[in-house]
Amino acid sequence: IVGIFGNLLVIISVQVDSHMRRSLTNRLIVHVACCDLIILLFNIPDIIQFVSSTNGNWILNELSCKLIRSILVLAQYASVLTMCAVTIERFIGIVYPLRSKFLNEKKHVTRITFFVWFFSLICVSPNLIYLHVISISSSRRSCLLQYEKENILKNKINYIIHKSIESTIFYFIPLLLQLYCYIRIAKKLSNVDHTLHHSFNLTKKTEYSSKTG
Repeated sequence: IVGIFGNLLVIISVQVDSHMRRSLTNRLIVHVACCDLIILLFNIPDIIQFVSSTNGNWILNELSCKLIRSILVLAQYASVLTMCAVTIERFIGIVYPLRSKFLNEKKHVTRITFFVWFFSLICVSPNLIYLHVISISSSRRSCLLQYEKENILKNKINYIIHKSIESTIFYFIPLLLQLYCYIRIAKKLSNVDHTLHHSFNLTKKTEYSSKTG
């Protein structure tokens, strides 16, 4: 409830303020808040099932399994990619400030949003195909990825491949990207601070020399 309220507050705060809407960063943050809101809302069926069942039994049908879990993953992918876009936008705005005005054009927000959701939808397609309601025991069913019904070894191999690709695209690459961008940002700000400090000292020396002279 707190998460839903908090994300709604972020979305409303930006949407009602025309000045805040002009910033690409703020619009991307709204996008992240929308993704988080979807995740929170589509987690509710899982929470209800967990509370109502003693063994975590999946009580809904297979279509619900595919849709609910796929939408959750889709929103998570979109959230990660949008955070990458925020990082790149901040990187360009600070390290290459002359190009930042170019990024604030409305068409770029549309392009970023389209790419994020289109790419996320492609990456989530295996979930739509391979998510099934599987009987773990006589009293328990689970919504799980199942690539091969007959060959258990092949199923495990496919699962490892799928999760390895997923981790690379949506964890390791974003992590490295953010580390690179924020290290460059820190260096840029450090250089700016050093330049300002040097200019301030030079100004003080000039003023002192003019007074003593």
